Amino acid sequence: MTTDALVLLAMTGHVGWTALLYVALTLARAPRVWSVGAPDSPVARREAAIAANLSNQFEWPVFFHVICGLALAGGTTTPGFAL
Repeated sequence: MTTDALVLLAMTGHVGWTALLYVALTLARAPRVWSVGAPDSPVARREAAIAANLSNQFEWPVFFHVICGLALAGGTTTPGFAL
């Protein structure tokens, strides 16, 4: 696997994780917003933790995507870059 592919895989993994957090947060808030399901479900009890994790995904990881994008566009990815 090339270094570019590893970098793209890491970026795709982060985007997937963020999408999964949005789904989890939607499921956690559904009982209160749409009056469906049990408000005391295990996912609903973790709403604050899910929301905090999702909020964190828009702090330092944004710099990760910018740096990776610039490195991929400039063709400067090396085997050490993927570590």
